[in-house]
Amino acid sequence: MTPPPDSHPQLLEAVVREAIAVAKRGASATPAVGPPKGLEPFLHFKRLPPAAVEKVIRVLEDDPAFRTLVQEASNEASLGRAGWLWLTRPDGWQERYDSLAEAAVDVANARSGAADERSARQRLPKLQKVVDEQRQRLDTLEHELADRERVETDLADRLATATSSLAELTQQVEDLTADRQRAVRELKSTEQRLVERTAELRATRADLVSAQKAAAASELAPAPAPAPAPESTTPVPATPTEARSSAPDGHRSSPAPPALDRAAVAEGVRAAATHAERLSEALAAIADHVASPVVDLSSPRAGDTRPGGGARGADIGAKRSAGKRRPRRRPPPLPGGVRNDGVEAAAHWLQSSGVVFIVDGYNVSNTAWGSHAPREQRQRLERVLNELAMRHGTRFEVVYDGAFDRPSSLKAVHSTVQLRFTEAGVEADDVIISMVPDLAATTGAVVVSSDRRVRDAASASGAAVVYSHTLLEVAGIPVGD
Repeated sequence: MTPPPDSHPQLLEAVVREAIAVAKRGASATPAVGPPKGLEPFLHFKRLPPAAVEKVIRVLEDDPAFRTLVQEASNEASLGRAGWLWLTRPDGWQERYDSLAEAAVDVANARSGAADERSARQRLPKLQKVVDEQRQRLDTLEHELADRERVETDLADRLATATSSLAELTQQVEDLTADRQRAVRELKSTEQRLVERTAELRATRADLVSAQKAAAASELAPAPAPAPAPESTTPVPATPTEARSSAPDGHRSSPAPPALDRAAVAEGVRAAATHAERLSEALAAIADHVASPVVDLSSPRAGDTRPGGGARGADIGAKRSAGKRRPRRRPPPLPGGVRNDGVEAAAHWLQSSGVVFIVDGYNVSNTAWGSHAPREQRQRLERVLNELAMRHGTRFEVVYDGAFDRPSSLKAVHSTVQLRFTEAGVEADDVIISMVPDLAATTGAVVVSSDRRVRDAASASGAAVVYSHTLLEVAGIPVGD
């Protein structure tokens, strides 16, 4: 039998403790009185849990005799009014017990509410501190968000400015490229005019030489016999020559030579001077076009006033004015029967002393490894040249266009292999063309390139030329690897 739902176990804790005490005294009496069934497990508990209190209440409900023993062993003062009513159960006890239980519940609720209020008041400062911290954190985040928005706005403005600048620079590059192409066309036109002027000068020189030869021949040739004069009855006075020819000794003097046509000779000289002046102007124009884009990459010469060594032009003018001429460069010699554009010639020059190979870097590397990136092309080419330098002691000057990748302005791979990277806007072709005249006349120059412009200019400067695939073939590199 379970206790009724309105037994309110919290009001019967004193009754339960008294029942446990009565059962313990009975078990220790002589003779011993056994406790009611179901109460034995709780005799040794120092503090009963709520579930044990309910079980003891069930034992008291089911055993009226034991409940009477507990009543005899206790009183209302020790059990409380509610516990005594439940234990003794007089008439009308249930209503009074429920009233006491409700009052106890109200008191317990009031105490619980007060405890909760005290706990809440104690926790309020901590909660307020947490709220303040969160507010500060929120303010900080708002400031950070505002700063980030300002940074994003600034970055957006910078991006727009950079985009605009990029567009302007792109247009400038296009304009400069167009200007350069136009300058190249003008250079070629000037070169054509130079060829024409050179042909005219040669013709004028030939005419002048012919006139000089004719003048010299006219001075040395005998005078022609005079035509007989027509008969006349009028006596003609004797000329001084005739008078000398009728001298008593009977000897005749040599005839006088005809007068030299000095006006014709002077006209020829003036024409030659005019053609020479035109040739000088054409050469000066070509020098300006060739010198302006060239940059000396290794180190500036003292006194340079423009890229490529402006002082050099002044030096040339000074030397011309002084009547001095540099010795004309000649290609390095070859054994008899060896063509100057074949593999045998390139192999011979590699083994010759006093010869420098000027290599058009990307022109050679693209011939063998055109499908690879520029950096890898350079690495492969430099390994090949390094091996040739160590094998033959050959000196190499390799020139790359710096627009692709420029790790340094001048870098040594081997003691006799030098790498050059051009400045922005300067082509390797122009640098190679300018390097040959700068070499000492006693130094043999071999230019390695398949570019026609480079080959023609190098040949005109007295250098030997080797095709890119020829050098690769000498090194044992198959083209297209």
